[in-house]
Amino acid sequence: MPKLHSPSELMGYFVSPFETLMKRAIKLNPEITINQDADDTLLKLISEKGIEHESKVYKFLVEKYQSSIAIKSGDRDSMIKETKSAMDSGIELIYQGALSDNIFYGLPDFL
Repeated sequence: MPKLHSPSELMGYFVSPFETLMKRAIKLNPEITINQDADDTLLKLISEKGIEHESKVYKFLVEKYQSSIAIKSGDRDSMIKETKSAMDSGIELIYQGALSDNIFYGLPDFL
């Protein structure tokens, strides 16, 4: 199975290769017990505001299109499969879909 990397992981690597590799090591090796730093409160607030904004935009766009779907979070393969199925069936608006080219994996807000 190919190793899939998100654009966020790629950008994180450019900012701090060590941090990115350590996060991956922790994820792949549950026996490693390291306390991670607490999340940055400002970044957390920005993220929450972004999610609120996306939700408002989605509600607005649902009124503009005849067909829409919100892809539920889950494992990568099932999300990719569900997104492709929605695209193949002609769904006009796809929210939180998942795409992959077998190297990179991403979650576009809207398709």
